[in-house]
Amino acid sequence: MNTNQNSFFDRVNHPAFQASLALAFALFGMVVAYLLKVTGAMDVGDRAPWIIAGTTMLLYAMFSSVISLGAKDMNQYWFRSTASYTVLTLVCSGLAYLFSSLTITEAGSFKFIFTALTFGYLLFLSITRFMRKIVQLAQKADDKWEDGN
Repeated sequence: MNTNQNSFFDRVNHPAFQASLALAFALFGMVVAYLLKVTGAMDVGDRAPWIIAGTTMLLYAMFSSVISLGAKDMNQYWFRSTASYTVLTLVCSGLAYLFSSLTITEAGSFKFIFTALTFGYLLFLSITRFMRKIVQLAQKADDKWEDGN
């Protein structure tokens, strides 16, 4: 049973798996919004798919950054994570266009929002990387102090 838990954590710890989950969330949200709009059950705006795409990107950025703290190789994680984020952004943008028939410029300020989300994502990764370095330095100092006593 412990092997299953480790394999699930290993999958969750992989940025491509995280991006796949985020993409499934985005697709589900866009389909639900489309169905609500088509059936008339709820007044859903034309920009709803773009909002869902942006929300998905933000959630991926936050969770991927936090999960990066447990990565064995931070450089490899960073590369995979940014590649997954790029693919996620392109696919979500394509889906948002297909569901809304609006380009990113026609959807309003989403070009700026996506740019801000991307810079925020890189900032999240940088902060977590910096925090990890501080903890590693503190652990080394603690180990040296314990060895000296």
